[in-house]
Amino acid sequence: PALRLSATHAEIYGKTLVFEGRYRNLGYWQSANDRALWTVSVSAAGKYDVYLDWAVHASTADNPYRLQIGDATINGRVASTGTWDDYRQAKIGTVQLKQGQQRVALQGVGKPSNCLIDLREICLVPVGQPAPAPFDTDDATPKR
Repeated sequence: PALRLSATHAEIYGKTLVFEGRYRNLGYWQSANDRALWTVSVSAAGKYDVYLDWAVHASTADNPYRLQIGDATINGRVASTGTWDDYRQAKIGTVQLKQGQQRVALQGVGKPSNCLIDLREICLVPVGQPAPAPFDTDDATPKR
């Protein structure tokens, strides 16, 4: 089954990061030390597709982030969704996870230009299984 890490269940650290009630997201991600952490129990080892549910205004997009899931790391840049009110769900990569309890950490790389992201959820889906609603099949995996 998919592992859904919502903003409502995140541990919030840093100078400016807060939970915003309107969209139930983590926002005001403006400081170099802002980060969000979750603890997740992985029932079966294997490869998992990683999805984000986020919004970011075009004027502040493209800030770098690091997502650490257990021993796996995804580095990327936050793609614009147009406005802070337009949320997008997309796959950002695939990771190999061990069975058992894992820590998940999302943070910017350095101080963001304006704001990093408004994050509602991270979703980990076993490879080959569809992402749960409201996630769609848009793929934002960085092209190398």
